[in-house]
Amino acid sequence: MQPIGPSFCEAKTWELYHKGHELLHSPAFEKIRQTPAARTEICVGSNLLRGCYFPSPVYDLLVGNNPRGHLLKRPTTKRLDYIQLEYDDAGTMLRSTKIYQGRVVYTECLIPEDGKRYGVAFISDERFLSTDGELYSVCEESFEGNVLTEMSYGFYNEMDHSMYGNPCIKMHHEKYTYSDAGIISCIYQKMDVASWLQYPHLGFTEQHYQFDREGEYIVAANLLWKHSKGTNLGQTHFEFTKKRKA
Repeated sequence: MQPIGPSFCEAKTWELYHKGHELLHSPAFEKIRQTPAARTEICVGSNLLRGCYFPSPVYDLLVGNNPRGHLLKRPTTKRLDYIQLEYDDAGTMLRSTKIYQGRVVYTECLIPEDGKRYGVAFISDERFLSTDGELYSVCEESFEGNVLTEMSYGFYNEMDHSMYGNPCIKMHHEKYTYSDAGIISCIYQKMDVASWLQYPHLGFTEQHYQFDREGEYIVAANLLWKHSKGTNLGQTHFEFTKKRKA
């Protein structure tokens, strides 16, 4: 796999930013927002977008402290912290809503467009409103047939401040390759655009992984190449403590 580079990552950050604002005020977004749910699921134990249905097949394996959580056998709203997943009659996910301390933080609406799917999340709780308004995040998923080949996730809520109150915009991008058995490799990129004490700051890392499998389970990862602040790091092999289906 060849490096993609920070210029792609930075361009994608602002491409999704503008796409999110375009969709946030579109008829397609409003239609998904207003469609009644035919079925609801509740996910607990996760802060990821859509919880256990977060679109990346490997993000929770590569980035620490990001569990997918699990579904409750019986939907309930008695908990203070959970993710509510809503579906239409055909079983297609319409919305994902994050509840924290009994209040709605954000709602993400899933919009199909030109062979892609966009998840556009907006702020529902005024305590979490950013200086940019109600746009919270944008997730773009690209497919070949029904197979996810790339995912980009931009986080634009400027209330995600540092300890000094400085706004930060985050984006991560993943690109996957597969064999007949399933996913075999991933390019993972992350970029932070922040303002630290009045000075612009850009953080970027890119990592290339190849996965070891036992049947349908991912059991280990090989970090083949890593780029961060101009430094190339060598190969690393690590095994997962728990097997997980890809």
